[in-house]
Amino acid sequence: MRAEILRGSGYSAYRVRLETLLDISVLASDMDIHNCITQGFLQPDW
Repeated sequence: MRAEILRGSGYSAYRVRLETLLDISVLASDMDIHNCITQGFLQPDW
């Protein structure tokens, strides 16, 4: 999924789900999320 195409409440819901399901902070940048995914969710950068 390309997060860039989501708007407003859709993007907010997406970020909340990332935090709930994958423990990715809603404060994480797009680059932080990318790095987390490429590292296999082992060491978050935020």
